Amino acid sequence: LQELTALRDLAGERASENARLREEVEALHALAAEHVGQAANLRRDLEEKHSAWQSLHGELSADQDSGKANVAVMKTRLYAELGDSRGHILEHGEALETLHATSAQQAEELRLLRAE
Repeated sequence: LQELTALRDLAGERASENARLREEVEALHALAAEHVGQAANLRRDLEEKHSAWQSLHGELSADQDSGKANVAVMKTRLYAELGDSRGHILEHGEALETLHATSAQQAEELRLLRAE
């Protein structure tokens, strides 16, 4: 009878332990489900941010390409303007040389007239 009582007590302890373990497993399942939900939210957030990054990267690449094209146009215009400026400088230089030669010739003529 004592053995049966001891076995019954042991069975009760085991049943209590099983119930406690079942509750822990259920709590762990709930925690795991919560973590799975958080992971899904984080993944969705990451995918949205990645998509936004790709979009921004595309815009920046387009802006960079546009900027390079604008720089090329500006360089072309600048070189054209520099070429025009060089042409004007050469024209003014030639005009100054002509004026200087004319002035020198007139100065010589004036000196000769004064000498007479």
